[in-house]
Amino acid sequence: MRLHKFRFFGCLMLRFCHQYDLLKQWVAAPNLFDDACSSVEFSVCRLSAYHRRFTYLLTYLLTYLLTYLLTYVLTYLFTYLLTYLLTYFLASGMRRMERVVWMALVVVLTVSVVLLSVFSGRFFDGGLCVVTLTTSRNDENAPVSSRRRYRTSDEMLYALYGVGDRQFTPYDQPLLDYVRALVSRPALDRPRQLSGTNTTDTSQVGQSAFVDRLLSGRRDGFFVECGAVDGEVKSNSLFFELKRNWTGLLIEANPDCHRALLDKNRRAYVLRACLAPDRRPSTARMQFAGRRGGIVDQMSPSHRAFISALNRPDVPVNCFPLNTIMAALNVVHVDYLSLDVEGPELEILRTDDWTRLRVDVVSVEYRVISRSGTDVERPATLRKLRDLRRFFRDTGIYREAGVLPSGNDTFGIDVVFSRI
Repeated sequence: MRLHKFRFFGCLMLRFCHQYDLLKQWVAAPNLFDDACSSVEFSVCRLSAYHRRFTYLLTYLLTYLLTYLLTYVLTYLFTYLLTYLLTYFLASGMRRMERVVWMALVVVLTVSVVLLSVFSGRFFDGGLCVVTLTTSRNDENAPVSSRRRYRTSDEMLYALYGVGDRQFTPYDQPLLDYVRALVSRPALDRPRQLSGTNTTDTSQVGQSAFVDRLLSGRRDGFFVECGAVDGEVKSNSLFFELKRNWTGLLIEANPDCHRALLDKNRRAYVLRACLAPDRRPSTARMQFAGRRGGIVDQMSPSHRAFISALNRPDVPVNCFPLNTIMAALNVVHVDYLSLDVEGPELEILRTDDWTRLRVDVVSVEYRVISRSGTDVERPATLRKLRDLRRFFRDTGIYREAGVLPSGNDTFGIDVVFSRI
């Protein structure tokens, strides 16, 4: 009896140490990639990411310990009862039928203990095999899901067109998996393919330098740039990647710009999509015009007239809420959000759930171009700026940090807000 108890306890400790070693490797991994990224000047040591991972670790360990404690107690009791019963009916003069009943009871108890131990072990051994967005540089050696499930037609209707919002939510796992499947990460075996030599500040009117001062030169941050175009020309995020060791997400719906963005091979996630102006996925028509392109039914009348005069084609693009995209990447803290989508900036911001996603600094383009494309539609520009100021003021958690370029609001391009 004593020997059996110590053997079981020893097996328990060995299995726990094995699981803890796997968990320790998982928690020690950076937010996006492993330590091999340091050879290509890329590392992420986000405090919020480590907080999340240690929260998961603590929950996992507590559940693991409680389950195995229960298994140990039940095994001890059943073993004691089994020994007692065997001793009792062997030492006593039972009749044959009574012995059969007692033996059947012993067999049932033994099988119950074995099944409990096996299934609890299988449950925890498979716990790390459901990670779909791996952190290993060698994907072939990374843990992946052992089973692939096809999405139903209802799930795809919601993911693509937002149909069935009463049945689904923006945080349902099938939708998050679909968004995650559209995200690409850089090829770490080749360097960035930047064409320019200016790596100090490539932003249009000094947005990068302005935000950098607001954040006091913060390092190892996370950015989201929506309207990333090719990821280099007039990029608001490239400075932070090169000079402050940040990473982040680059969102671009234009397929031509998306191709150029992938060729740049920046050290960030890339998503070909647009941010949804509603709190559900959708498919929108996008008209291309370089940096001036945008969603057709979300442009101002003057902007739409300018684009239409160019006779450019429009194509369908996927749109997802910002919270959905961040949930798919397991990101809950964004240091800098750059929003330049030629029209629906305010509608996109209204979809954000600020309790789920913390954003420290937001820069929003508010300029509305005229029908000629070379001038500013002044009433519409000032009205959009006024609406943005009212929105951020009503949140109660942001203050206006400035308009860029500074001076006249009418001829400004971006307005910047900082979290209080």
